[in-house]
Amino acid sequence: MWHNDPVPAAIVLLALLGLWLAAGLHKLRRHREFSASLAAYALLPQALLVPASWALPCLELALVAGLALAPWRTAAACASAFMLLVYAAAIGVNLHRGRRQLDCGCLGFGRGQRISGALLWRNAVLALGSLWIGLVPVHARRLDWLDLWTIACGLAALVVLYLAFEALAESAQRLPRRGVR
Repeated sequence: MWHNDPVPAAIVLLALLGLWLAAGLHKLRRHREFSASLAAYALLPQALLVPASWALPCLELALVAGLALAPWRTAAACASAFMLLVYAAAIGVNLHRGRRQLDCGCLGFGRGQRISGALLWRNAVLALGSLWIGLVPVHARRLDWLDLWTIACGLAALVVLYLAFEALAESAQRLPRRGVR
């Protein structure tokens, strides 16, 4: 059976912890904007909007706790992948409806980042990372200082790549669309 090396596994795990922590706290801090964004997706009945607007950030924070605790990691990682795919489905449904002007709220509500196909790919990659962390066991070995340095640098690189992806996706939306010939 194949096992994860603890170094890349730690990098991906820490990245997911940071992602879900930032997402959950962001939605709770800016609850009014999140509620408006959730309503704009037009996927839930009006009666479920308020409970869902509180449940989603709480679930995201529960994922942080589950991913951080080894006995719960597999279940939390699978739930993480499921939530990312649900979010991708919500984006996909609205893209199919032609509603491309919705604010994704990915790094801040009202920033102007609209939903796009690129976000579907981003969520798919994050879901695969979640499944990898949850389903592939980690080979137990002692970590030395070089491993810890590699984890820190790897996490920093993932953060920079994520932010670059977000910035590219946002700036691509400002480019004029070409007409179909």
